Amino acid sequence: MTDAQLRHATFSVSKRLIDIVGQWLMNCFDGRPVNDERFKWAMPTTVHAHVQLGFTSAHDSACLTAKGLELAASAAALGPIRDVAETFARLSWLLEPADDQTRLSRAYGLMQHAINQDFQLADAMKRSASRLDRTPDPVWDRYASNTERKRDRLAARASEDAG
Repeated sequence: MTDAQLRHATFSVSKRLIDIVGQWLMNCFDGRPVNDERFKWAMPTTVHAHVQLGFTSAHDSACLTAKGLELAASAAALGPIRDVAETFARLSWLLEPADDQTRLSRAYGLMQHAINQDFQLADAMKRSASRLDRTPDPVWDRYASNTERKRDRLAARASEDAG
């Protein structure tokens, strides 16, 4: 198979998947809130929301890949394809157990991981300012404080749902 044939075949498969998943996504959300109404931030706290948003992320990545392949065969298409593969692995792990409580616990674990990444971002920005002999922007202190509130509220929701 030549590069041109491979590019065309990959583009055709990507385009078909985009059309199929895109229609499913439009029907899936159907005006329902993505996040738990008890949690003020627009972040997925349920298994269903993680699956919806995972498919959305993978769909967006597939669109980027298809668009890139439409223009030329390139290694740049590997980044979005990696996102699709990682999303598949994460959702497979999330949905693996048959027990709903275990799935919910894993969904909360994914949220906790995202919140930890917010802490890491705030710390990295403060360290970067220090290395440049600059005063860290106070916005990062507010960001970290807001992230602490997120962590505490997520823990409260997880405790409510476990009990």
